[in-house]
Amino acid sequence: VNSKIATFDTSKVTLIYALGLIATGGGYLTFPLLRGLIREKRNRQIGMAIVGAFSCVTAIFMVFTDEYILAIVYAMISLLLLGHIGAFIHYICAFAYRKSNVLGKNIGISFAIAIVLQFVFQNIGFDTITFIFAMCVVGVYFIYMGFKPDAIWVVEDPLPCSDRKSNNKELAIIILSVICMSIILSVNDDLMVYKDATREVSLFAWVRLFYALGLICAGFVADYKEGKYLSIITAIVIMFATIAAVFLATPSGYNINMSIMYFYSGFYVMFFTVKGMRYAVTSDRPMLWAGIGRVVRSITTAVLTFALAYVEMNFVGIVTITSLFTIINIVLCLLLDKMITEKKENDDVRGKSLVESNISQISDMYSLTEKEKEVLVMLLTTEDTNQEMADKLYISRRVLQRHIAAIYEKTDTKSRIGLYQLFFHL
Repeated sequence: VNSKIATFDTSKVTLIYALGLIATGGGYLTFPLLRGLIREKRNRQIGMAIVGAFSCVTAIFMVFTDEYILAIVYAMISLLLLGHIGAFIHYICAFAYRKSNVLGKNIGISFAIAIVLQFVFQNIGFDTITFIFAMCVVGVYFIYMGFKPDAIWVVEDPLPCSDRKSNNKELAIIILSVICMSIILSVNDDLMVYKDATREVSLFAWVRLFYALGLICAGFVADYKEGKYLSIITAIVIMFATIAAVFLATPSGYNINMSIMYFYSGFYVMFFTVKGMRYAVTSDRPMLWAGIGRVVRSITTAVLTFALAYVEMNFVGIVTITSLFTIINIVLCLLLDKMITEKKENDDVRGKSLVESNISQISDMYSLTEKEKEVLVMLLTTEDTNQEMADKLYISRRVLQRHIAAIYEKTDTKSRIGLYQLFFHL
C-alpha cells in the first residue's frame, strides 16, 4: 500500500499508512461482531469464504488502478477484510495451541518465513501474472480454511469459554504494555516509512531480515517455561530502542537504526500475539481478545502517526519519548509477570482439586474399579500413547486396552474425546 501511494504522492504516505492501520484494526473487531450476528455454522463458513475472496480481489484492484482515490478505497477495503481474517486466524490458533508448548515457535517461525518471502519479492520483483496467481492461491486457502470440515472456529463455545471469568487487571496491563511499546516503535517507524517513500532508505533491504531473526528468537522465549520470561525479556530488548534512536542523528546511521528497530519489533509483535492468544482461551470473549494486541497496536500507531504529521519531532524529542516509555514499559512487564505467576500458582492448586473431584465423581457414578480409575486419570491428564500408559502403570498393553474398553462401556463413550466431554460437562 505504501509503495502504491508513493507513486501518486509521497507526502501522503504516512497518513495513508495510518488510515490503513485503522482499517486493519477495525477488521479485527468485525470478526467477533459478525460471530455475534451470525449464529448458524454454515453461514459463518460462507461469510469467511466471501471475506477471503474479496480481500484478494480488492488487493488486485488496488495494485492495478491508476486512480489515486480508487487506490486508497481498494486498499482500505482489502486491509479491513484482511484484519477480519487476521482475527479469525488468531482465534483458531489460540484454541489449536491452547495446551501446546510450541505456540511461540510455530508463530514466530511462520511470521519469519512471511518476512523472508516479502524480502525476496520486494527485492527480486515479480510480474503481473505472478501477483495475480499469488492472490488467487491465498484466496483459495482462505476459502479452504473457512470450509474445513473440523473447523472449531464455527462452534459457538468450543471449551466452553462462557463459563470463564476474564482477569481484567491482566488484560489492562497487557493493553497498556502494547500501547507503550507501540509508541516506542512508532516514533522511529513513522520516520523510516517517510524516508522509504522518499527513497532515502529502503524498508525492505537486507536489514529487514533482522525482523525475522527477532521473531524467531522471541518465539523460543515465548515457549520457554510457558512464556514465564517473555514480558521482561521483551521489555529489556525494547530498551535498545533508545540506542537505535541515537543513530537517527545522521543518514549514515539509518541502516544501523533499522537493524535494531526490526530486531526488537520481532519481540514486540510476538509479545502481543502470544499474550493475546493465551489470555483469550481463559476469558469469556476469546474471539475478541485473541487479536486484541493487533487492535491496540493499530489504533495507537495510527493516532501517533496523525499527531506526528503536525508536530515536528527532532532527535532529542525521539530519544526523550523513547526513554520515558521504555521505563514505563519495564514496570508494566514486571507487574504482568508477577500477576501471571500468581495466577498460575492459584490455577494449578484449583485445577488439581477440580480434576481430582471430577474424576472421583465419574468413578463413583459409573462404578469404576481402582485400576480403571488410574487409567482414567492418565487418559484425561496426559497425551500418552497406550504403550506409554501401560509402561507407567506396569501392566501389559493388552490389559490396558481391556481397562480402556471397560471404561468406555461403563461411561457410554467411544473415545478419549468422549471422556473429555464428559469430564468438562461435570
